[in-house]
Formats: sequence, C-alpha cells, structure tokens
Amino acid sequence: MTLKDDIKREEGLRLKPYTDTTGNLTIGYGTNLSAGIDLVEAELLLIHRITIAFDEAQAIFPDFHLYPESVKETIVHMLYQLGKTKFKKFKKMIAAIGAEDWKRAKKEALDSKWGREYSARAHRVATGFDVF
Repeated sequence: MTLKDDIKREEGLRLKPYTDTTGNLTIGYGTNLSAGIDLVEAELLLIHRITIAFDEAQAIFPDFHLYPESVKETIVHMLYQLGKTKFKKFKKMIAAIGAEDWKRAKKEALDSKWGREYSARAHRVATGFDVF
C-alpha cells in the first residue's frame, strides 16, 4: 500500500465540507479549510472548474466547437459563475445561442437577474457576444 492509499483510507473521502473531530471545517481527504488553500491548490481548482464548465457547454450546445472563441469564452464564464442549473434557466439566451443570434443572446443575458445583480461583471462577460 502506498502512503497516498494509506492516508486516503485513514482520512476517508468527504466531498462536501464537514466539521472534523477538532472543530475544523474540512473537505476531501482531511483538507483543513480553516487553514485556507495555497496558490497551487487555487489554480488547480480553477483549471478543474473551467474544464467542467467547458464540458457542460459542449453538452448543452452541439455546435459549441463552431462558435466564435469569444462566444465560447462567454458561455464557459457564465457556466463557471452560475453553475449548469442556473445557466440552463436562461432559456431565451440559450435559444439565441443555438440560432447563433449573438446580438439577441447578449440582450437576453443582460436582461436577467444575473445581468442586474452582477451588472459590471455581466456587461464585461457579455461583450463576448459582440461578434455581430
């Protein structure tokens, strides 16, 4: 048995945060979140979550690979921030993207709760639809 296997067995895997026996917020194989994470861990999480968002985008949009790069980045950015469940509530925007109507997709993205609550960010992200 490797050291890694031994630690995994002893710590156990918890995919949601929990409080360990010493009162620390913990996740995974005993990672103490109270201590924070380092830059390497933050970058690994970022890359992993971007990959998940990219895969979700490809599953939602069959022609995703054909879209302009800025549109793909906008979609992935929104999926990263909102998650797939909330993103899929943008039915009119999704329909506009499917029709490759980028102008309408931008309008629908900004004419939403997300567009109002995250106004500055939403406007920056939605500029990716400016390919018309």
